Amino acid sequence: DAAPEEVRRSLPVLIIDDEADQASVDTRGSYQGDDELPDPEEYEPPSRINSLIRDLVGKFQRCAYVAYTATPYANILIPHDTVDPTVGNDLYPKDFIIDLPKPDGYFGAEELFGRLDPESGGEVGGIDIIREVSDESLAMLAEGQIPPILEQAVFDFVLGGAARAQRGQAGQPATMLVHTSPYIADQSVIRNLVETFFNELRDEWRYDRNRRLRPLLQQRWGNEFRPITRGCHLERDVAFEEIEPHLNAFFNDVQVLEINSATGAGLDYEREPGLKSIAIGGNRLSRGLTLEGLLVSFFVRRSVNYDTLMQMGRWFGFRGGYDDLPRIYTTPELAGWFSDLALVEYRLRDDLRVYEEHGLTPYTPERHHHD
Repeated sequence: DAAPEEVRRSLPVLIIDDEADQASVDTRGSYQGDDELPDPEEYEPPSRINSLIRDLVGKFQRCAYVAYTATPYANILIPHDTVDPTVGNDLYPKDFIIDLPKPDGYFGAEELFGRLDPESGGEVGGIDIIREVSDESLAMLAEGQIPPILEQAVFDFVLGGAARAQRGQAGQPATMLVHTSPYIADQSVIRNLVETFFNELRDEWRYDRNRRLRPLLQQRWGNEFRPITRGCHLERDVAFEEIEPHLNAFFNDVQVLEINSATGAGLDYEREPGLKSIAIGGNRLSRGLTLEGLLVSFFVRRSVNYDTLMQMGRWFGFRGGYDDLPRIYTTPELAGWFSDLALVEYRLRDDLRVYEEHGLTPYTPERHHHD
């Protein structure tokens, strides 16, 4: 505001809005067309961040506003002709929408959960790494007990970590995500359950108590890991005896961490580049926080918002050299929702390609419609 008008008029400005599907969208739905004037008594301004962005864009004549998000559903549904008497046009992407192609080696919803093929009606994609968490298991968690399925998830984390070490990635970070509830009190209970179980498991391996654990892990490696590895990377397939020497070091390196505002704990990969952790948390784990080397996700938190689901799916990303090792433990309902989302994303990308191929802007079809 302090800059002279002529400077603001001539200064070229680029505004980049990351995660633009969150606070940037006017959640109040303050809609007025060009030919409408709001009733002063009923007027309500757009939501706070949306207003600030629109006001900032309106201060400059040579201004480009670019919004980035992996979940653009809310952005493309912004009314294209909304005007506000105070902050001007809304943030509908009127000049262009670009679909950034999936890079090689990226695992998204389609690659992990599969999707319906709208043409054939059959299933497309989906690796066999999704494991079902039953209602009975959820009930045990709610009662403060650790269900067998969560124990199995910990086994898979240990086996996956040892396998990465056998492949020469011992110095790389490895993470297990446990996301069951947004409430800190619940997270503390889960942390105590998992920490107790993991410590007992580590001691059992270290002291060979009951001679139970080795055959259990050996069987799980043979039944749950080797068939998947052989199916996609035959050259990586090894017997249990090959990863066994790496189990002790992995057991010793793993930290069980509760990540929320109450603990103040975090995942500091700069300080510990090879951090091995079981991270238990809620909202802080669900969006924005990087989880390096994510091997196992135990995710049973229900959310009905598509963008929230996609952002909570921290397992999407690159898994160079270990794409056969991750496991996702979730409910059948959530797995179905992610599969539905893969179809939504597929169709959206398909629609956006039409604009690019025909040189259209998002405004063009509207003009043609009125013509």
